[in-house]
Amino acid sequence: MITPEAVKAQAVPTDAEIAKTYQQDSARYAATEKRDITQVVVADQAGAAAIAAKVKGGTSLADAARGAGLEASTQTGVEKAAYAGTTSAQVADAVFAAASGAVIGPVRTPLGWTVAKVDKIEKVAARSLDQVRGEIAAALGIRKSAEALSAIHDKIDDSLSKNATFDEVIADQKLAAVTTPALIASGINPDDPASKPDPALTPLVAAAFQAADGDGPQLVQVGTDGGFAVVALGRVVHSAPRPLAQVRAAVLKDVTADRARQAARRVAGEVLARINKGMPIQQSLAQTKLPMPPARTLTAARAQLAADPRGAPPALALMFSMAPNTAKTLAAPDDSGWFVIKLDNVQSGNAAGNDAAIKAARGNIARSVGREYVEQFAKAVRADVGVKTNPSALARVRADLLGQGGAGN
Repeated sequence: MITPEAVKAQAVPTDAEIAKTYQQDSARYAATEKRDITQVVVADQAGAAAIAAKVKGGTSLADAARGAGLEASTQTGVEKAAYAGTTSAQVADAVFAAASGAVIGPVRTPLGWTVAKVDKIEKVAARSLDQVRGEIAAALGIRKSAEALSAIHDKIDDSLSKNATFDEVIADQKLAAVTTPALIASGINPDDPASKPDPALTPLVAAAFQAADGDGPQLVQVGTDGGFAVVALGRVVHSAPRPLAQVRAAVLKDVTADRARQAARRVAGEVLARINKGMPIQQSLAQTKLPMPPARTLTAARAQLAADPRGAPPALALMFSMAPNTAKTLAAPDDSGWFVIKLDNVQSGNAAGNDAAIKAARGNIARSVGREYVEQFAKAVRADVGVKTNPSALARVRADLLGQGGAGN
């Protein structure tokens, strides 16, 4: 890794460099004057004179301009050169020669007649070299650091273009190499359960996984401060099953959980079979002789299906797809078990007066109608054009998409 910290000693500016920069930017540190100015540009001289008269009489320039159907603009803390660039040299001379509170104009400009008012004058004193030494040193340090990093980058890039090895580059530039443990593409060390990705290594890991055995070193940008890294593959560990001794605890946990899921599914199926033969649900649960919570009675309205923008809970959706006096099983979220759901009865509702329900139903119907129109239009086009399908071609495409295609397909 080559970072600004690595070239810190080279980036310290000398007193001579600081003094030279101060002289070159002397205008920046000289005494200056800044003003807050409100102005309006009027198409005709008479209109501009009328606005100027109102302002001199005590009306604000903004109100006077608004009364004439115009909008005044204000510039704050502006220097003369910058102000002249937005108006004209003639207007700038007049404004910066006036006292605070003075009304200037009308003054002729390429865009019309300008009326301006000096709202505030700020005198900025000159700054000596000692006063700005720290500011100049910091700016020079950043520039010299970037130049030093760029020089090292170019030297390494030149060496790599001449097929230099990683070790040769490191030795030539007197750098310290660091070898990571074997990482996967996410930056995690799979051999360390506590391993977490290092954000600083993210671009380096990405570059490494784009390289192949035998590829030469490469330069990778790091961060936004000009730092970079020389990256090379040290070792590639190809995908393979990990030894059972290393993952025995995880495998045991997975096998146990899978057997528990299968057993739970079998018990749920037995409970379901007894219910569908007429046995009350609580009695069927009791016959399992397993500790489990008692059956709960749920009451829900169809409107609840659309209440959650993320979609209705699976159990609720299942209830509204069942017939009365039937039961079904449903997998619980996260493989945590199985629901046994028995629908006791259905009560028909009346949406009259329920504007929200009617609106939701209309929205659902509208979406369905739109899809149906699209499907009908597509079928009509196919019928009108006379589209035919080639079963063998479809079979080849399907095989290719499923990864079953052979050479030449």
